[in-house]
Amino acid sequence: MTEEPLRSTLIAGVGNAWLRDDGFGGEVARRLADRQLPEGVDVIDAGTGGLDLAYEVMRGYDGLVILDVSKQGGEPGT
Repeated sequence: MTEEPLRSTLIAGVGNAWLRDDGFGGEVARRLADRQLPEGVDVIDAGTGGLDLAYEVMRGYDGLVILDVSKQGGEPGT
């Protein structure tokens, strides 16, 4: 029986902390990084995304979760 390699997931907080609410993704990422997460789960604050996030994804993760906010015109949290 061969052992399957561990699948890895990247959780990336995206946003600009200087723009108040837009820093949500990074703040959640920082809080998650302080917790005990399952093996194979990595968390980064990717800032505004771009090349930092692209380089991390290219490292060969099996899954990607992006934490971000967007203005959709509705009530916050909907």
